[in-house]
Amino acid sequence: MHLATELAALFGRDLAEQPQITGVLSIELAMSGRKYAESQDVLNTYRELWDRLDRLPGVTASGGVTSLPLSQYFAWGPITVEGRTPPPGENFINADQRVVGARYFEAMEIPLRRGRYFTPQDIASNSRVVIVDEYMAAQLWPTKMPSESEYGSGI
Repeated sequence: MHLATELAALFGRDLAEQPQITGVLSIELAMSGRKYAESQDVLNTYRELWDRLDRLPGVTASGGVTSLPLSQYFAWGPITVEGRTPPPGENFINADQRVVGARYFEAMEIPLRRGRYFTPQDIASNSRVVIVDEYMAAQLWPTKMPSESEYGSGI
């Protein structure tokens, strides 16, 4: 974890000298090679990085996302909504889907209007959990909050 060590040294120095600094630091990080051949190894490394970053002086939250907002990187994927009758010619809705980890929403100061943030218990082997933006919620569930059975990823 050379990167985490370097980040800790960088943050420790800067935050100790100027504790009034606030803001968001973003880095692009790709893990490849034999050490990261399994997805669980990548996930464990990210979790260790976020845990270490959260312990640094002045850090209030850390997390990750597959592509930053306004970055022009999109991950379009099909979703279905139980009980929704699609217009003629539409079999599914194509949505920009991003995977987030740790306390991403808190780090970015993105408020949650309803529901809950992700927790460490939200893992692939458990029921899927999603967070949708207000626009999508208003369009697809204008009168109620959706349940997990009403949203599907993929077609």
